[in-house]
Amino acid sequence: MQKGQVSFDFILAIIVALIFIGGMQLLNAEMQEMQKAAAVRNQEKLIALELYRIISTASALGDADNLEIQYKTQKILVPEERTLQECSIDLSAGEISYNLDGETIRVDIPEFNDAGLTRSDQIDCGDILEIS
Repeated sequence: MQKGQVSFDFILAIIVALIFIGGMQLLNAEMQEMQKAAAVRNQEKLIALELYRIISTASALGDADNLEIQYKTQKILVPEERTLQECSIDLSAGEISYNLDGETIRVDIPEFNDAGLTRSDQIDCGDILEIS
C-alpha cells in the first residue's frame, strides 16, 4: 500500500456517499410532489362526488314542501401550501376548476338530475351551496 492510497480511497468513499445522498434527496422531493398531486386529486374527486350526492338527494326529496338545503363545499388544500386560490365550482358546466402551479385543471362532476331545483350555478370552493 502506498502512502497516498488511503487518502484517495477516503476521498472516493466521500464522493460516492455524497452522490448517494443527493440521489436520495431527489427521490424524496419527487415523492413529495407525487403525494401532493395525489392529495389534490383525491380532494377534487371527493368534492365532485359530494356535490353529486347532495344534488341527487335534494332532487329525490324535491317533492317535499319547503325543501331547503345549505351545503358548505370543501376547499382544496395543497400539502405544505395554503388553500388553492381560484377554485370554483360550475354546476351548469358540471365541473370544478382550479389553478395548481400555474396550470388550470378541470374535474368533471358526475351527471346529476336536479329535477328543477333552485340552486346557484357557480360558487367558489368553500362557499355554501343553497338548494331549494
